[in-house]
Amino acid sequence: MKAKNVLIVAVLFLVFSVSSYATDKNAKFIDSIGVIGMSYGDGQLLDFQLWGETALGGKNSSKEWALIVGGGIGTDSPDNSDDIDIWNGLAGIKYYFNDLTSLALIGSYMAYDTDANNDITSASLVGKHRFVEVSEGVSPFLTASGIFRSIDTGSGENDSEIVATVGLGCEFLLTDDLSIVFEASYLHGEAIDSGGYELQDGVVAAIYFTGYWD
Repeated sequence: MKAKNVLIVAVLFLVFSVSSYATDKNAKFIDSIGVIGMSYGDGQLLDFQLWGETALGGKNSSKEWALIVGGGIGTDSPDNSDDIDIWNGLAGIKYYFNDLTSLALIGSYMAYDTDANNDITSASLVGKHRFVEVSEGVSPFLTASGIFRSIDTGSGENDSEIVATVGLGCEFLLTDDLSIVFEASYLHGEAIDSGGYELQDGVVAAIYFTGYWD
């Protein structure tokens, strides 16, 4: 069976420096926990995720760059076979153009718990633009990404695919340090190799909590 990938990747936040400060709300670090579901052409996927970032610089630096790392676990439920356990991880870097707009470059890996040892290696370019700063209490945003995926099908050959996504979301502050985020995205994949696997059309929905810690 050909593997499928979660398009919004799980991230487990690690604090790399106690003197680092993240950009949003000038917190020392930002981390999140949530659930992401995806419906694609021939199945569904549910993923439990932890993720976050920390700025590369001190409190008085310009705070343009941030480091992203993490991992997650979930279940893929193809229509024509049994459920499959999955786990994933990533590392990346994000650049903040200003308080509202950022661009991230992320490398990720996803493994499937199958006898064929399916896995997916991806490189993603992810953009995000907030229409209102999160400190205002309600912050709608737009996301878009381009993803290259190398898919090991377990047959000794790899398929390659390009995936594009576009999404909308909104973050609501619950307290000064905690918010809840709702997000939905549309995705489309096209095979690079003739006759190779392609994700085609899909929909992703996510709900997660985000903390901003001093």
